[in-house]
Amino acid sequence: MAILVLDRNPVLNIPFLLKETNEEIVLLTDENYNGSIEGYTLVEKFTNFETNTNVILRSLKLGEKFSFTSVIALRELSILPAAIIREKLGIPGQSIKSANMFRDKVIMKSVVSRAVEVPQFQRIEHPIDVYDFIQKHQYPVVVKPSDGVSSKDTFILHSESDLIQLYSLETLNGFEVEKYIEGEMYTVDGFIKNGELFTIWIARYINDCISFKHGNGVSRIELDEKNTLRVRLINFTRKLLNVMDLPNNTTFHLEVFHTKDDHLTFCEIASRTGGNVEDITKVAFNRSMTEATVISQSGLSSSDEWNREVGLLGFINPPPKEGMLEDIPRSLPFDWVRLYKPFGNLGTTYQQASNSAHRIATIVIEGRTETEIIERLNKVTTWFEQNCKWS
Repeated sequence: MAILVLDRNPVLNIPFLLKETNEEIVLLTDENYNGSIEGYTLVEKFTNFETNTNVILRSLKLGEKFSFTSVIALRELSILPAAIIREKLGIPGQSIKSANMFRDKVIMKSVVSRAVEVPQFQRIEHPIDVYDFIQKHQYPVVVKPSDGVSSKDTFILHSESDLIQLYSLETLNGFEVEKYIEGEMYTVDGFIKNGELFTIWIARYINDCISFKHGNGVSRIELDEKNTLRVRLINFTRKLLNVMDLPNNTTFHLEVFHTKDDHLTFCEIASRTGGNVEDITKVAFNRSMTEATVISQSGLSSSDEWNREVGLLGFINPPPKEGMLEDIPRSLPFDWVRLYKPFGNLGTTYQQASNSAHRIATIVIEGRTETEIIERLNKVTTWFEQNCKWS
């Protein structure tokens, strides 16, 4: 028996995590992956891994030899292929129906609308559908891929000139349109263990996932226990999860609008770990949410002890600027910085970020209140930008 891992760029040491299973571990990955393959029984690489259906075909063939007991997929674009492989090989885990609920934003909103408030939305069958939608619901609207990731190819239309420009740039195949919601964006990141909500991290965007278009880094701050929205967001999450075909063991990333008239409105949800949540849980609990779900999905028992070790947390991901990066700080001079990971490569010429995942560093900071975290995020961002050198 064996465990199949689908991952274009593995960052976890999965063979080490799953050594107690005594099963062989097979990795299918991207041709550009050059990391460690120690502990894997077999590693095969594919061109255009995340869009290559040969990954599924090869998995089915390998299943005849290895008798896979589970399929591990941790990234957004591998969720549906993994579900297809499971169903065709009779392997327990997230189904195709469940994967589509978490990947297709139109199916997702149709299901979730049975439990919580959602924006007006529509699948785009022909580009003129956007015009018709606007005639009915007025500007502003959001147009985005129904199965997109990292807010790539997301457009906010405020006027007819925006619509005309969109039509000149995009065919809109595989897109949806929805009413733009005015308000602040909140996130709920959690771990479902044995079908139960095990742990969550609730936060608010300071710079949201579209801020990269304006040269700003994505940043979030944790909600204080006294913030009355915490309980409302927890209840919102539970109601929503109750109507979804939920995997028994999974992480999830939920985004919710808090409108100006005090409504909570659904944005979207994914059945994978949210960006930077790994960093947050390691700082807060000295635990990895993603490692925990890998262990649970493989039939092993993950730890039930998640003891909080620090106060409120926040993070920011400074994006690249246009130009050559000549210098980036190796450390930060603030004792409230709990984690600093520089990613920028000196001598590399960068373009402005094209999606919310593009960054040259991650900074996690601690504070006593939400206000203090915001002040510290502003301070560390200013210092960081002043000490990066571009040409």
